[in-house]
Amino acid sequence: MLNFKLRILRVNSNDTLTNPDLCFENIARFKRLLDRINYKGPIAAMSDNTKLKSHLRYSIQLGCIIRSTLSQDETKVHIYNDIPEIIQSIKNKKAIANNVRAYILQVNKPNL
Repeated sequence: MLNFKLRILRVNSNDTLTNPDLCFENIARFKRLLDRINYKGPIAAMSDNTKLKSHLRYSIQLGCIIRSTLSQDETKVHIYNDIPEIIQSIKNKKAIANNVRAYILQVNKPNL
């Protein structure tokens, strides 16, 4: 039953894998999820720091240029012809990302 509730809450979240600007808010959402399902057990926490090749790319899913240290709003592409201008702006600001850091929080699933 716990797995089913977690799956439903995760699927219904508007930010599932689509909002790269979530940081502290992700932790708060995780805490609210645990409170909602009344979970009091252990939590596994993991982190990863991955080096990136210094390439800028357009993400169709996010609608912006990725691998930059600028906010998603600053790299948002409204029309195709904006792409070279946005890329040049990122290069001028020396805002190409060198690494990405990810944090993963996981609830211990009994009987697995």
